[in-house]
Amino acid sequence: MAAVYDGVHQTPDYQDEGVMFLSVENIATLTSQKFISREAFARDYPVYPKRGDVLMTRIGDIGTSNVVETDDKLAFYVSLALLKPFNVDSYYLDKSLQSPSAKMELYRRTLHIAFPKKINKNQIAEVMLPIPRSRQEQEQIGALFRNLDTLITLHQRKRRKRLFTHLLVWEQRKLGDCFDFLKNNTLSRADLNGENGIARNVHYGDILIKFGDCLDGEQSDLPFITDDTVLPKFAGSILSEGDVIFADTAEDEAAGKCIELRKLPKEPTISGLHTIPARPRFPFGTGYLGHYLNSDAYHRQLLPLMQGIKVISVSKAALQDTQVRFPSLSEQSAIGVVLSEIDALITLHQ
Repeated sequence: MAAVYDGVHQTPDYQDEGVMFLSVENIATLTSQKFISREAFARDYPVYPKRGDVLMTRIGDIGTSNVVETDDKLAFYVSLALLKPFNVDSYYLDKSLQSPSAKMELYRRTLHIAFPKKINKNQIAEVMLPIPRSRQEQEQIGALFRNLDTLITLHQRKRRKRLFTHLLVWEQRKLGDCFDFLKNNTLSRADLNGENGIARNVHYGDILIKFGDCLDGEQSDLPFITDDTVLPKFAGSILSEGDVIFADTAEDEAAGKCIELRKLPKEPTISGLHTIPARPRFPFGTGYLGHYLNSDAYHRQLLPLMQGIKVISVSKAALQDTQVRFPSLSEQSAIGVVLSEIDALITLHQ
Protein backbone atom coordinates (compact mmCIF):
# COMPACT_ATOMS: atom_id res chain seq x y z
CA MET A 1 0.00 0.00 0.00
CA ALA A 2 2.76 2.45 0.98
CA ALA A 3 6.45 2.42 1.81
CA VAL A 4 7.22 4.32 5.05
CA TYR A 5 10.34 6.40 5.71
CA ASP A 6 11.70 8.44 8.63
CA GLY A 7 12.93 12.02 8.55
CA VAL A 8 16.20 13.22 10.09
CA HIS A 9 16.67 12.67 13.83
CA GLN A 10 18.97 15.59 14.55
CA THR A 11 17.89 19.24 14.52
CA PRO A 12 19.59 20.79 11.48
CA ASP A 13 21.36 24.10 11.13
CA TYR A 14 18.70 26.36 9.63
CA GLN A 15 19.46 28.68 6.73
CA ASP A 16 17.77 31.76 5.29
CA GLU A 17 17.11 29.88 2.06
CA GLY A 18 17.57 26.46 0.53
CA VAL A 19 15.28 23.44 0.97
CA MET A 20 12.15 23.91 3.08
CA PHE A 21 12.24 21.95 6.35
CA LEU A 22 8.97 20.55 7.73
CA SER A 23 8.08 19.36 11.21
CA VAL A 24 4.90 18.24 12.97
CA GLU A 25 3.56 21.79 13.37
CA ASN A 26 3.61 22.24 9.58
CA ILE A 27 1.37 19.29 8.73
CA ALA A 28 -1.75 21.39 8.00
CA THR A 29 -0.14 23.48 5.24
CA LEU A 30 3.12 21.69 4.44
CA THR A 31 4.82 25.07 4.40
CA SER A 32 7.48 26.41 6.75
CA GLN A 33 9.76 29.37 7.35
CA LYS A 34 12.71 27.07 8.08
CA PHE A 35 15.24 25.95 5.46
CA ILE A 36 18.33 23.75 5.30
CA SER A 37 21.21 23.98 2.87
CA ARG A 38 21.06 22.08 -0.39
CA GLU A 39 24.30 20.35 0.60
CA ALA A 40 22.73 19.04 3.83
CA PHE A 41 19.64 17.94 1.91
CA ALA A 42 21.71 16.00 -0.64
CA ARG A 43 23.65 14.33 2.18
CA ASP A 44 20.75 13.41 4.50
CA TYR A 45 17.82 12.74 2.17
CA PRO A 46 18.33 9.85 -0.27
CA VAL A 47 14.53 9.56 -0.09
CA TYR A 48 12.40 12.70 0.14
CA PRO A 49 8.73 13.76 -0.36
CA LYS A 50 7.53 14.16 -3.93
CA ARG A 51 4.21 15.20 -5.44
CA GLY A 52 1.57 12.62 -4.49
CA ASP A 53 3.39 11.33 -1.41
CA VAL A 54 1.75 11.58 2.03
CA LEU A 55 3.33 13.03 5.17
CA MET A 56 1.92 11.91 8.54
CA THR A 57 2.57 12.95 12.13
CA ARG A 58 4.18 10.19 14.21
CA ILE A 59 4.36 11.96 17.58
CA GLY A 60 1.76 13.79 19.67
CA ASP A 61 -1.50 13.87 17.70
CA ILE A 62 -0.54 10.79 15.70
CA GLY A 63 -2.06 10.11 12.29
CA THR A 64 -2.73 13.65 11.03
CA SER A 65 -1.68 13.62 7.40
CA ASN A 66 -1.48 15.66 4.21
CA VAL A 67 -0.71 15.05 0.54
CA VAL A 68 2.35 16.70 -1.00
CA GLU A 69 1.23 18.91 -3.89
CA THR A 70 4.50 20.54 -4.93
CA ASP A 71 7.45 19.58 -7.09
CA ASP A 72 9.85 21.54 -4.87
CA LYS A 73 12.26 19.49 -2.78
CA LEU A 74 11.22 19.11 0.87
CA ALA A 75 13.13 18.04 3.99
CA PHE A 76 11.38 16.75 7.09
CA TYR A 77 12.04 15.99 10.75
CA VAL A 78 11.59 12.59 12.40
CA SER A 79 8.32 13.84 13.96
CA LEU A 80 6.83 13.14 10.50
CA ALA A 81 6.70 9.90 8.54
CA LEU A 82 6.87 9.83 4.75
CA LEU A 83 4.42 7.46 3.02
CA LYS A 84 5.07 6.67 -0.63
CA PRO A 85 1.85 5.09 -1.97
CA PHE A 86 1.77 2.20 -4.40
CA ASN A 87 -1.41 0.70 -5.87
CA VAL A 88 -3.49 3.25 -3.97
CA ASP A 89 -4.62 6.81 -4.67
CA SER A 90 -2.77 9.38 -2.54
CA TYR A 91 -5.88 11.27 -1.47
CA TYR A 92 -7.72 8.06 -0.63
CA LEU A 93 -4.77 6.99 1.55
CA ASP A 94 -4.67 10.42 3.23
CA LYS A 95 -8.37 10.32 4.13
CA SER A 96 -8.27 6.66 5.14
CA LEU A 97 -5.72 7.53 7.81
CA GLN A 98 -8.33 9.83 9.40
CA SER A 99 -10.96 7.09 9.68
CA PRO A 100 -11.92 5.76 13.15
CA SER A 101 -10.61 2.28 12.30
CA ALA A 102 -7.21 3.64 11.21
CA LYS A 103 -7.02 5.89 14.27
CA MET A 104 -7.69 2.86 16.47
CA GLU A 105 -4.99 0.86 14.70
CA LEU A 106 -2.49 3.67 15.09
CA TYR A 107 -3.43 4.12 18.75
CA ARG A 108 -2.94 0.41 19.41
CA ARG A 109 0.53 0.49 17.84
CA THR A 110 1.64 3.72 19.56
CA LEU A 111 4.34 3.73 22.23
CA HIS A 112 2.36 5.36 25.04
CA ILE A 113 5.09 5.27 27.72
CA ALA A 114 7.11 7.83 25.76
CA PHE A 115 6.38 11.57 26.00
CA PRO A 116 5.31 12.79 23.67
CA LYS A 117 3.81 9.46 22.62
CA LYS A 118 5.10 8.20 19.29
CA ILE A 119 4.82 5.43 16.71
CA ASN A 120 7.70 3.98 14.71
CA LYS A 121 7.69 3.55 10.94
CA ASN A 122 7.48 -0.24 11.08
CA GLN A 123 4.26 -0.06 13.08
CA ILE A 124 2.79 2.45 10.63
CA ALA A 125 3.54 0.06 7.78
CA GLU A 126 1.54 -2.69 9.55
CA VAL A 127 -1.69 -0.65 9.78
CA MET A 128 -4.53 -2.32 7.85
CA LEU A 129 -6.74 -0.11 5.66
CA PRO A 130 -9.73 -1.14 3.50
CA ILE A 131 -8.99 -0.24 -0.13
CA PRO A 132 -11.36 -0.57 -3.09
CA ARG A 133 -9.88 -2.64 -5.91
CA SER A 134 -10.95 -0.07 -8.47
CA ARG A 135 -8.49 2.82 -8.77
CA GLN A 136 -11.31 4.96 -10.13
CA GLU A 137 -13.37 4.34 -6.99
CA GLN A 138 -10.38 5.25 -4.80
CA GLU A 139 -9.94 8.51 -6.72
CA GLN A 140 -13.64 9.36 -6.45
CA ILE A 141 -13.65 8.81 -2.68
CA GLY A 142 -10.44 10.83 -2.26
CA ALA A 143 -11.84 13.69 -4.37
CA LEU A 144 -15.10 13.69 -2.41
CA PHE A 145 -13.34 14.15 0.91
CA ARG A 146 -10.96 16.70 -0.58
CA ASN A 147 -13.95 18.78 -1.64
CA LEU A 148 -15.49 18.43 1.82
CA ASP A 149 -12.26 19.69 3.39
CA THR A 150 -12.31 22.71 1.10
CA LEU A 151 -15.95 23.36 1.94
CA ILE A 152 -15.25 23.15 5.67
CA THR A 153 -12.33 25.57 5.38
CA LEU A 154 -14.45 28.07 3.44
CA HIS A 155 -17.26 27.67 5.98
CA GLN A 156 -14.87 28.43 8.85
CA ARG A 157 -13.62 31.58 7.12
CA LYS A 158 -17.09 32.81 6.18
CA ARG A 159 -18.63 32.38 9.63
CA ARG A 160 -15.82 34.42 11.25
CA LYS A 161 -16.00 37.09 8.56
CA ARG A 162 -19.77 37.45 8.86
CA LEU A 163 -19.84 37.68 12.63
CA PHE A 164 -16.86 39.98 13.07
CA THR A 165 -17.04 42.35 10.10
CA HIS A 166 -19.59 44.94 11.33
CA LEU A 167 -18.04 45.94 14.64
CA LEU A 168 -18.42 49.73 14.58
CA VAL A 169 -21.32 49.77 17.04
CA TRP A 170 -19.51 47.55 19.54
CA GLU A 171 -17.54 48.79 22.52
CA GLN A 172 -13.83 49.10 21.87
CA ARG A 173 -10.97 49.07 24.38
CA LYS A 174 -7.27 48.35 24.46
CA LEU A 175 -6.50 44.75 25.35
CA GLY A 176 -4.26 45.98 28.17
CA ASP A 177 -7.29 47.67 29.76
CA CYS A 178 -9.35 44.48 29.58
CA PHE A 179 -6.89 41.89 30.90
CA ASP A 180 -4.33 41.28 33.63
CA PHE A 181 -1.37 39.21 32.49
CA LEU A 182 -0.27 36.13 34.43
CA LYS A 183 3.10 34.41 34.66
CA ASN A 184 4.09 31.55 32.38
CA ASN A 185 6.79 28.92 32.83
CA THR A 186 9.56 27.99 30.39
CA LEU A 187 9.32 24.20 30.65
CA SER A 188 10.23 22.22 27.53
CA ARG A 189 8.49 19.05 26.38
CA ALA A 190 11.19 17.08 28.19
CA ASP A 191 9.96 18.56 31.50
CA LEU A 192 6.44 17.23 30.93
CA ASN A 193 4.90 13.77 30.98
CA GLY A 194 1.60 12.15 30.09
CA GLU A 195 1.14 10.03 33.20
CA ASN A 196 1.10 11.85 36.55
CA GLY A 197 2.00 14.93 38.56
CA ILE A 198 0.43 17.51 40.86
CA ALA A 199 0.02 20.17 38.14
CA ARG A 200 -0.85 20.39 34.43
CA ASN A 201 0.73 22.51 31.71
CA VAL A 202 -0.46 24.29 28.54
CA HIS A 203 2.33 24.26 25.93
CA TYR A 204 2.42 26.73 23.04
CA GLY A 205 2.84 23.95 20.47
CA ASP A 206 -0.49 22.44 21.52
CA ILE A 207 -2.19 25.83 21.21
CA LEU A 208 -0.89 26.13 17.65
CA ILE A 209 -1.66 22.67 16.29
CA LYS A 210 -3.84 20.71 18.71
CA PHE A 211 -6.41 22.98 20.35
CA GLY A 212 -9.22 24.96 18.76
CA ASP A 213 -10.52 28.38 19.80
CA CYS A 214 -11.80 27.10 23.15
CA LEU A 215 -10.14 24.47 25.33
CA ASP A 216 -12.03 21.93 27.37
CA GLY A 217 -9.19 21.05 29.72
CA GLU A 218 -11.11 18.11 31.18
CA GLN A 219 -11.14 16.39 27.79
CA SER A 220 -7.87 17.54 26.22
CA ASP A 221 -5.36 15.34 28.02
CA LEU A 222 -3.13 18.21 29.16
CA PRO A 223 0.37 16.99 30.10
CA PHE A 224 1.63 16.90 33.68
CA ILE A 225 4.61 18.83 35.01
CA THR A 226 7.21 16.30 36.12
CA ASP A 227 8.91 18.47 38.76
CA ASP A 228 6.49 19.02 41.67
CA THR A 229 8.55 21.97 42.97
CA VAL A 230 7.51 24.11 39.98
CA LEU A 231 3.90 24.71 41.06
CA PRO A 232 4.54 26.83 44.21
CA LYS A 233 6.45 29.36 42.09
CA PHE A 234 3.23 30.08 40.14
CA ALA A 235 0.75 30.22 43.02
CA GLY A 236 -0.60 33.56 41.78
CA SER A 237 -0.90 32.43 38.15
CA ILE A 238 -2.90 29.23 38.36
CA LEU A 239 -5.31 29.29 35.44
CA SER A 240 -9.08 29.66 35.81
CA GLU A 241 -12.05 29.11 33.53
CA GLY A 242 -12.44 32.16 31.29
CA ASP A 243 -8.71 32.93 31.08
CA VAL A 244 -7.13 33.18 27.63
CA ILE A 245 -3.67 32.08 26.50
CA PHE A 246 -1.78 33.40 23.47
CA ALA A 247 1.01 31.44 21.75
CA ASP A 248 3.65 34.14 21.33
CA THR A 249 5.81 32.23 18.83
CA ALA A 250 5.28 30.25 15.64
CA GLU A 251 7.01 29.55 12.35
CA ASP A 252 4.52 31.72 10.49
CA GLU A 253 1.70 34.21 11.01
CA ALA A 254 -0.04 31.75 13.34
CA ALA A 255 1.87 33.56 16.12
CA GLY A 256 -0.72 35.08 18.42
CA LYS A 257 -3.09 32.10 18.15
CA CYS A 258 -5.24 32.11 21.28
CA ILE A 259 -7.38 29.72 23.30
CA GLU A 260 -10.11 30.43 25.84
CA LEU A 261 -10.24 28.05 28.79
CA ARG A 262 -13.69 26.50 29.20
CA LYS A 263 -13.06 23.79 31.77
CA LEU A 264 -9.97 22.67 33.62
CA PRO A 265 -8.80 19.36 35.11
CA LYS A 266 -8.87 18.83 38.87
CA GLU A 267 -5.12 19.49 39.10
CA PRO A 268 -3.88 23.12 39.10
CA THR A 269 -2.96 24.21 35.57
CA ILE A 270 -0.33 26.77 34.56
CA SER A 271 0.65 28.32 31.26
CA GLY A 272 3.82 27.05 29.62
CA LEU A 273 6.68 27.85 27.28
CA HIS A 274 6.16 30.67 24.75
CA THR A 275 2.70 31.55 26.02
CA ILE A 276 1.09 34.75 27.27
CA PRO A 277 -1.72 33.97 29.74
CA ALA A 278 -4.24 36.72 30.51
CA ARG A 279 -7.25 37.05 32.83
CA PRO A 280 -10.26 39.25 31.96
CA ARG A 281 -10.85 42.15 34.35
CA PHE A 282 -14.61 41.93 33.78
CA PRO A 283 -16.97 39.17 32.55
CA PHE A 284 -17.16 38.10 28.92
CA GLY A 285 -19.69 35.70 27.40
CA THR A 286 -18.52 32.08 27.40
CA GLY A 287 -16.80 31.24 24.13
CA TYR A 288 -16.74 34.81 22.84
CA LEU A 289 -13.07 35.60 23.52
CA GLY A 290 -11.76 32.34 22.08
CA HIS A 291 -13.52 32.95 18.78
CA TYR A 292 -13.03 36.72 18.61
CA LEU A 293 -9.29 36.72 19.43
CA ASN A 294 -8.71 34.24 16.58
CA SER A 295 -10.88 36.10 14.08
CA ASP A 296 -9.43 38.02 11.14
CA ALA A 297 -10.93 41.19 12.63
CA TYR A 298 -8.59 40.88 15.61
CA HIS A 299 -5.65 38.87 14.28
CA ARG A 300 -4.85 41.24 11.42
CA GLN A 301 -3.87 43.82 14.09
CA LEU A 302 -1.02 41.49 15.08
CA LEU A 303 0.52 41.14 11.62
CA PRO A 304 2.49 44.43 11.62
CA LEU A 305 3.56 43.74 15.23
CA MET A 306 5.21 40.39 14.49
CA GLN A 307 8.99 40.15 14.57
CA GLY A 308 11.53 37.59 13.40
CA ILE A 309 12.52 35.75 10.24
CA LYS A 310 12.96 32.04 10.95
CA VAL A 311 10.64 32.19 13.97
CA ILE A 312 7.85 34.76 14.22
CA SER A 313 6.90 36.21 17.60
CA VAL A 314 4.54 38.75 19.11
CA SER A 315 5.26 40.38 22.47
CA LYS A 316 3.11 41.06 25.52
CA ALA A 317 3.78 44.78 25.09
CA ALA A 318 2.48 44.64 21.52
CA LEU A 319 -0.67 42.78 22.59
CA GLN A 320 -1.48 45.41 25.21
CA ASP A 321 -2.05 48.11 22.60
CA THR A 322 -4.29 46.06 20.28
CA GLN A 323 -8.00 46.88 20.22
CA VAL A 324 -10.63 44.48 21.56
CA ARG A 325 -14.23 44.96 20.42
CA PHE A 326 -17.29 43.41 22.00
CA PRO A 327 -21.10 43.82 22.10
CA SER A 328 -23.31 43.41 25.18
CA LEU A 329 -22.71 40.44 27.46
CA SER A 330 -25.86 38.68 26.23
CA GLU A 331 -24.79 39.11 22.59
CA GLN A 332 -21.32 37.79 23.43
CA SER A 333 -22.85 34.69 24.97
CA ALA A 334 -25.12 34.18 21.95
CA ILE A 335 -22.15 34.48 19.57
CA GLY A 336 -20.15 32.04 21.69
CA VAL A 337 -22.97 29.49 21.60
CA VAL A 338 -23.51 29.77 17.83
CA LEU A 339 -19.84 29.49 16.92
CA SER A 340 -19.29 26.60 19.33
CA GLU A 341 -22.20 24.74 17.74
CA ILE A 342 -20.73 25.36 14.29
CA ASP A 343 -17.35 24.10 15.54
CA ALA A 344 -19.05 20.94 16.80
CA LEU A 345 -20.77 20.48 13.43
CA ILE A 346 -17.50 20.93 11.56
CA THR A 347 -15.84 18.38 13.83
CA LEU A 348 -18.57 15.88 13.04
CA HIS A 349 -18.12 16.47 9.31
CA GLN A 350 -14.38 15.96 9.67
